[in-house]
Amino acid sequence: MKKIISISIFLLSLICLPSYAQPYVTGETTTKVFSEDFSDLSKSFPVTSSKDPKFWGTYGDGYYFMERKIERPRVVLANFDGTSKDFYLKTKIQLGPVKSKSSTVGVLFLTQPGGKGGFLLEINKKRHFRIKDIGNNNIITTQTEGGWMKTKSIFGVRQNNKVEIKAFRGKFDIYFNNEYVYSFINKTYKKGAFGAYIGGFSEAKISYFNVYSLEVPNAPKEIDSENIIEEMAILKSENDSLRTIVLTAKYGGENSDKAAISAIKILEDQIKSSRSENLNLKKLLAEYESMDPPIDSEESEKESTETVSKINSLINERDSLNNRCEVLEKKIEFMGTHIEEVKSNETQKKVEEIKEPANPSSPLGSPSTSIPSTEEAKKEVETKEKESPVLLPLSEQNIPVEKATKGEFKD
Repeated sequence: MKKIISISIFLLSLICLPSYAQPYVTGETTTKVFSEDFSDLSKSFPVTSSKDPKFWGTYGDGYYFMERKIERPRVVLANFDGTSKDFYLKTKIQLGPVKSKSSTVGVLFLTQPGGKGGFLLEINKKRHFRIKDIGNNNIITTQTEGGWMKTKSIFGVRQNNKVEIKAFRGKFDIYFNNEYVYSFINKTYKKGAFGAYIGGFSEAKISYFNVYSLEVPNAPKEIDSENIIEEMAILKSENDSLRTIVLTAKYGGENSDKAAISAIKILEDQIKSSRSENLNLKKLLAEYESMDPPIDSEESEKESTETVSKINSLINERDSLNNRCEVLEKKIEFMGTHIEEVKSNETQKKVEEIKEPANPSSPLGSPSTSIPSTEEAKKEVETKEKESPVLLPLSEQNIPVEKATKGEFKD
């Protein structure tokens, strides 16, 4: 009996006690990018008059005081540009004593411009916390009603609560008062702002607010799906361009048939698609052929008939795809032959234009000329020599020559 009771207690403990998960972010290094200890008045957080009917924010002696005077909550963003999704946030907040049961205080991280996204970590008077995605108002801590989760790590009203958030590559770890409490994964936001949050009819204090950039040494390179899709599109474009260059080099140069080359590329794509479909059909056929027959004879006969019908249908489809591939390949062969013929004709035409004729051509309508014989050409040269004047040596010609003096040049 004692053994049964002890087993029952053990099982109840497994059901009731929370499971303690491990944090995602460990072995990190940090670099401070924003720090505010509220020891001196600054512009890091907004300052308003105590007479403001909605919100009073002011610097105290080493803290920042907030009071929300209406039911609607208020967001107080720190005055800095924010940091990337890999960060470490450290702050100390205290919820003040007010009559409202719904008073809350919290921190904002990775907040997007205009409040269109980001996260809110909120605590209440009952020592509960919850996390929201303010972009779509979805509750991340969905384990309990309203998203509020109780933990002994949170202290009550008028007590400081040290809050730490570590984030790396969309994985977030939450700590309260040096105790690891919760983790979640959300890769929606790449960068954002930071700040504080105060619920309606609430009072709160912030003792300090520090933000650090975070790195994990020796972490494997991050794989970004968006970048992969973009890189795949670029590679596809480059591959298509290379295919065009290869086909142009193969089937022609400047006078290549661009329409024919484009048609060949389309045919190649169709063949690739058909072969892929053919492989899928082969897998289906193999699956059907390896199926164990059912035990019931009637069911076996029925399923056997259906299987045979499906197999026949798949075989016909496979044969059709094979025929299609053959037709496409013949089309590519025909297109290649056509381009080669066009290229050959263009080359022959250029050769004929460049090559000089054997006999010089005469103008249209001019009398035909004949090439004189060797004897006739010799007589013609002798006649021309007799008719042309004889040139005497310069010394025998009576032409006065004036010598140029030094420093002069005479033509």
